[in-house]
Amino acid sequence: AVQTLMEALGPLTVPEYPEPITSDNVVQAMRESWAPSLIEEGLASEWWRHRKAFMGQLLTALANQLQDGVGDIDVMRLGFAILRALEERHVFVSLSDSESAAALRPTGWDGALRDVPGDFLMVADTNLGFNKVNPNIVQRVTYHVDLRDPEHPQATLMLDHRNVSSDTGMECRHEARYDLTYEQMMQRCYWDYVRVLAPAGSRLVEATPHPVSDTLLLTGVARPGDAQILPEEAGRSVFATFFVLAPGERVETRLVYDLPPDVIELEEGGLHYRLTVQKQGGTTANEVRVSVALPTGSTSVRFSPVSGVEEHGVVSFDLRLQTDIELEISAQRR
Repeated sequence: AVQTLMEALGPLTVPEYPEPITSDNVVQAMRESWAPSLIEEGLASEWWRHRKAFMGQLLTALANQLQDGVGDIDVMRLGFAILRALEERHVFVSLSDSESAAALRPTGWDGALRDVPGDFLMVADTNLGFNKVNPNIVQRVTYHVDLRDPEHPQATLMLDHRNVSSDTGMECRHEARYDLTYEQMMQRCYWDYVRVLAPAGSRLVEATPHPVSDTLLLTGVARPGDAQILPEEAGRSVFATFFVLAPGERVETRLVYDLPPDVIELEEGGLHYRLTVQKQGGTTANEVRVSVALPTGSTSVRFSPVSGVEEHGVVSFDLRLQTDIELEISAQRR
């Protein structure tokens, strides 16, 4: 979000930093300012309290630029930057007035789970590893929907996670500890708690188990690795799993679940299917492949976005989750 805004605002002067801050160096500046010059007895607690102080200094500089340099700011460019940060879910808006908050909800800028008809998918990853490894995690989502029997639609979700961190030779230790640089905190193992949000009434059929040994967990208690079925959240079914991913490793998770029939709108002589894939806030634009198998004999197939491809009764889309994805398919049946 800060990078996006600074592309529009230009260089900023932060008194506590030795050079002007730009969109190109702001992330590096954050990491350098986080890192302690040294940690000695008596200094560690002082550093810990102020390790994120640079963020406040940077936002103060941003606010001053907006207030004092308004005549030099390209307002149109800044407006588009703010809109992009909102649409790509890097910024959320919270309003205390309930009426205003309700009016904001259709934009999706409040971060709430979207209340939309049809099929729905959101994958939410949570790092439980006391580290900063997230920038080194590459995720790919493959979502296949089988509509060949419209009364019993079924989804198969494949999650591919890779930890591209450098292998430092250190064992995965589930503990809170600090390195001397932010980059070192990034070269670690990934303890990922994954939740999948699906349409209400979805029923989990099978899931890849991810056993985790007792030596990899702070509790010292091993996990059998079975997927969990959690209580509904905001009108969505929720499935969860957990795994540990060391540097250089890759793990695949397969979830198969029955969808409720109302994800499809049956029309006279045809059907209409729509899917919303909601992006998790603060994430990069992960690759998403969606494929939908239509009933045998489907004709006059129309779909959006037009980048989709139909072949042998399956419509496929290769997309990037930069903003929420919305797609629709209509087909006639003989």
